[in-house]
Amino acid sequence: MRRILLLATCLLGLLAISAPPATNLQYFAGNWSCSGTFPATGRTIASTLVFEPALGGAGVVARQDDMPPNAFHASFLWGPAPDGSLVSIVQDSTGGVRRFVSPGWTADTLLWQSDPTVTPAQQFSYRRLDANSMEVEWLVMRTGTYRVGDVLRCKRTFIQEDASLRSTLVSRIQARLDAFASGDRTAWKSDLDPNALIVDEEGRVRTPSAFLTWLSPLPSGSSGTLRVSDVHFARSNDVAAVTFVAREHESIYNARFFARFSFVDTYHARNGEWLLVSEQQTRLQLDPPTVVLPAASLKQYIGRYRMAGAPYVFAVSIVNEQLEGGTEGSKPFAMHAIADQPNMFFRSNHPALYIFAVSNGHATQLIDRRYYNRDARYNRIT
Repeated sequence: MRRILLLATCLLGLLAISAPPATNLQYFAGNWSCSGTFPATGRTIASTLVFEPALGGAGVVARQDDMPPNAFHASFLWGPAPDGSLVSIVQDSTGGVRRFVSPGWTADTLLWQSDPTVTPAQQFSYRRLDANSMEVEWLVMRTGTYRVGDVLRCKRTFIQEDASLRSTLVSRIQARLDAFASGDRTAWKSDLDPNALIVDEEGRVRTPSAFLTWLSPLPSGSSGTLRVSDVHFARSNDVAAVTFVAREHESIYNARFFARFSFVDTYHARNGEWLLVSEQQTRLQLDPPTVVLPAASLKQYIGRYRMAGAPYVFAVSIVNEQLEGGTEGSKPFAMHAIADQPNMFFRSNHPALYIFAVSNGHATQLIDRRYYNRDARYNRIT
């Protein structure tokens, strides 16, 4: 009788509880590529195993598919039994449904024993070789002794698969960014899930149809590029996330502009195809042009300023010919003068402007303009 690799359909009466180490099955989560032999005949086997977390993390649901010319397929579910052991239900392509039990891990081995109703008796042994490889043996009772029916050596494939998927998705992302200049909808149409949502840097939410209607070439006199950089990639089974920074260079006739945008793209695998289900775009802050002011000009800002209706005091001083400021009790920071904006300063990589109200060569008030639309006012006290 052919090996049965493990479980499928449903486990009735199982409790979805937090698994202790001996019954923790999450080692198996992911994709595995296996090869081996039937020792009795020497015939070779090649299989794939896919494990996914189930039962709130207390179990796994999985499938095994033999590669041609073999034609064995099985689905299985492992999970906790009420007595603290593990139980497995297996359904295979030959029509068999079998039950196995296990006490859990013993050192690096997880041994499954068939239920007394299974004839002939069978065992599956999963031996953990390291974090990314394992050995699987199917044993069957013959003349009172368990004999090896087949043995598989399995290696995780997520490392190679993820590297390939990452490269593929980044290429598709770059093609979509190129379309912002050309207005070509082809790359977007092939990448979008029908139910996707796209959120642009101004917070507008669009469906695929609305986005494709909006997408158009840059106007006459304008040109630009968007280039992918600073890529981060993560995958969990059939969901993949790509975060990256798009660096924009745009020209409008003789004017040159530069901007950076942060993107979070989420893909899911649908019928074997990875499709974009959401995209979040955020414009990243860039520091404005600066001007170096002489120390004599900076002296008018030195002083202490108290927030109106609050005890906070913002202290301004000059250190090494550079204006510094900050709330008393906190670490001061450099305040950079904005070019062509008298009495206006900023803190690098921080969404705030510091504006001094000056009268007769003497600052009387400091305005802390957060996110460019909310003001905290400080009146000079010394």
